[in-house]
Amino acid sequence: QQHQQQHHQVLQQHQQQHQVLQQQQQQQQPSPSQQLCRVCNGNDGRPMCHFPGINGNEDDYIHAFCGKLAAMSPYNKPEWEILSMVGIKNKHGNGFAVKAALTKTRNAMNFANSTVMYMVQDFEEKLEEETAKLEQAKEVRLQQIPPMVPVHIGA
Repeated sequence: QQHQQQHHQVLQQHQQQHQVLQQQQQQQQPSPSQQLCRVCNGNDGRPMCHFPGINGNEDDYIHAFCGKLAAMSPYNKPEWEILSMVGIKNKHGNGFAVKAALTKTRNAMNFANSTVMYMVQDFEEKLEEETAKLEQAKEVRLQQIPPMVPVHIGA
């Protein structure tokens, strides 16, 4: 019984610590309802895709609809264009480099339709890197093929 009480106390302490950590995180980060869309600079209540910041940069929030139109006028903000995986594959194909680049691209959930949205500019940079890696590997493999020795048959 004493062991159960100790276990219960430890469990309560962990729960309290978890609650304190959650409260601290909520205080540090503004809620999505306070964020402005990077494309339209508005917040009209439509669901936003939340892209966590990288390398210490702040998080980015983008309406899915705005992100799909970001590269077009009147926005002209291609750096905030987002597409679903289907959109990326329609635009760039379905090769190994595309799949590898997708795994390294900033992405966020569009909760309105449960699809993952990808930052297009980030994806295209990663695709370039992956394509260069594949080309480099191809060159190395070609250099490893022994040269062909001509053989003359007959006289």
